[in-house]
This record gives sequence, structure tokens and C-alpha cells, in this order.
Amino acid sequence: MELKEERFMNIARIYTVPEFDAAYYGFKTRYPSAGKYLEEISEKEKWVRCWFPGDRYNIDTSSVVESTNIVFKDARKYSLIPLLDTIVKNCGLV
Repeated sequence: MELKEERFMNIARIYTVPEFDAAYYGFKTRYPSAGKYLEEISEKEKWVRCWFPGDRYNIDTSSVVESTNIVFKDARKYSLIPLLDTIVKNCGLV
């Protein structure tokens, strides 16, 4: 992952508005075209944790989902029953 993308992801996950504002100001100063793009295409409520109006329960599932996707990458081409058999086998349920 590039430095700009990594900084963006870290800023998007910040929990408090003052901390976000400081980090986002630095990001926009360092990457003005990226800051302009973000302001034009979307509201902060859609991509910033501290601006999200609901409760996300502070869970970040991306690594779990990525791991699961890797395990079942080949199984996705199966029909339903073979797919379920693969899931049961890989989860140690049999």
C-alpha cells in the first residue's frame, strides 16, 4: 500500500473529531489533489469513523474478511452444496 493510501486509511479510522481535523488538515496540505477529490465526491459521514452518525461498535473486520476470502478463493466458483462442504471442512465442523 502506498504512503498516501495508508495515511488516508489511518485518518478515516480516527475516533475523535479534533484528532481527525488535525490529521486531515495535514493530509490535505501534503496531498492537496487527494483532499480536493475527497471533498468533491463524498461527505465525511460516509468515510470517517468519528463523523459516522451511527454506532459501528468499534469493530474493524477487514483483516478477518480478507483472510476468509483467501481461504475460500477457489471455492467461490462452486455451486452451493460444494461451497457449503468446503466451508464446513475449512471451519473444522466435520
